[in-house]
Amino acid sequence: MTRAEYLSNSSKLLMICSAFLFAVNSLSFIGMSSDAFSSITSKLTNICFYVVLVLGFLAFNGEGIAYKHARQRKYKKVTVVLKALLLFAFLIRFIKTSVEGLALGISHNSVGGAFARLGLGAFNTVASYGFLLTAVALWYLLRDSGTKKLVIPQSLALLSGVLYNAYKVLDYSVTKYDFTYFGNTFNQVFSNPVVHNILCLVHFLADIIMFAVVLKHYDQMAIPEQAEKTEITRRMVTSRKIYTTDCFGLDTLEDDFFLEKNDENPEF
Repeated sequence: MTRAEYLSNSSKLLMICSAFLFAVNSLSFIGMSSDAFSSITSKLTNICFYVVLVLGFLAFNGEGIAYKHARQRKYKKVTVVLKALLLFAFLIRFIKTSVEGLALGISHNSVGGAFARLGLGAFNTVASYGFLLTAVALWYLLRDSGTKKLVIPQSLALLSGVLYNAYKVLDYSVTKYDFTYFGNTFNQVFSNPVVHNILCLVHFLADIIMFAVVLKHYDQMAIPEQAEKTEITRRMVTSRKIYTTDCFGLDTLEDDFFLEKNDENPEF
């Protein structure tokens, strides 16, 4: 496979991840007021969590192979960071309760308690797929900055991700961890579930569009790259074996000399 084909496949897998997240969050938004519906969305969320984990790892691994073959070591290091964020989002589920217990032990009326609750909001936000896809949008924007047709969808995906994650930090701090340091007005603004869900859906929709555009771009790039690779393979010449057909001898100079002489002078 060529570099463009690896990058195309990576974008395709991440687009599928974004579509799963958009679908599950849409169902969750629709059934917010229904207890029966929430149990279904809870099961779908768990399934989606593991699907995105597997597909995301495959996407970043394939992208890393593309950079390895192209000897772009700095680019490959970025995929290692993205893999780490992905695994962090998975592993945090097993230590989340312990971290929350330590932070929530501080009084919420103190400055330390306020910072601890904001920290928990940021901690939970970073350990999420929404933050991961925002990081991917930033990376894509830096990587493809020379391609004008990709800049707009990547910028929109990044902007939507920043807005969503910033709101999510404050929303989590207020609704989950009882952050009250800035008063009721602040809490009312940043604890609206409708705003939270709309920002979430806009973010994942922007990601789907971004990955679709990137996928199409690298699919087009793969055609000339594959043609060039085929042409290089065709021109490769198999090196001559140093062993004779009788499986002895390392030097064929004598045989070559006599063969040439015999061809020039048959009576030799």
